[in-house]
Amino acid sequence: MGISAGALVHTIIAAVGLSALIMASATAFFIVKMAGAMYLIYLGAKMLIHKSELTDTISNSATGYSTAFKQGLITNVLNPKVALFFLAFLPQFISHDSQSHLSSFMILGLTFVITSSIWGCFLAWSSAILSHKLRANPKILNYINKFTGFLLVGLGIRLLVSDKS
Repeated sequence: MGISAGALVHTIIAAVGLSALIMASATAFFIVKMAGAMYLIYLGAKMLIHKSELTDTISNSATGYSTAFKQGLITNVLNPKVALFFLAFLPQFISHDSQSHLSSFMILGLTFVITSSIWGCFLAWSSAILSHKLRANPKILNYINKFTGFLLVGLGIRLLVSDKS
């Protein structure tokens, strides 16, 4: 749901044209890109360093849901490629002679958010079933946390050093 909330933020921003301003400004794009990269590295390092904290978060449903929502929201909002997607993909489906470009953009964006939320809920449900089985073996869960931590740090570093947007 956090990722969907982030997509909703991008929908609103793109609909009012602020994403176009960010994409037009190399400095603004760079700042968003670096913030996203640093957040990925932070999440990965946290997974690598604090094994017990992550296990505690998983076992406490209320904290786990809140944390997962915040992480999904921040990761999606700070992802400049999501803004690029909304600017490049959605306008193709809006007629130039539309009465209201803003409402057309919002309807398309909300359609995307709703359908991706349904898919995200299915993935979360499937992951919860798998996670429940994996939690029975803390050793496997530790390996998965370490692998995911390395993956997030690697993606963050890749984003930091990439020349292309």
